Amino acid sequence: MIRSHRPGGKVREVTVCRFPPSLQRVRQEYLEVESAHAERRGTYDKIAVGLELEKKALEKECDSLQVMWLGWDEVGGRHY
Repeated sequence: MIRSHRPGGKVREVTVCRFPPSLQRVRQEYLEVESAHAERRGTYDKIAVGLELEKKALEKECDSLQVMWLGWDEVGGRHY
């Protein structure tokens, strides 16, 4: 029981609902799984961002090399 103080000096006892032990264990397991998932998701997101940046850099390099090797100016549409 918890005592709840109300305005005017009145005290009221409130019964706290407790989960059965089996539900407490399940809740604890859930919180552990959720925590592990959040940690792994953070790692995944960091790697995904890094790979995306690397992909963009490689695409840019490939485009510039293709222009150089083919001698084609995409903007003007003429050969060098």
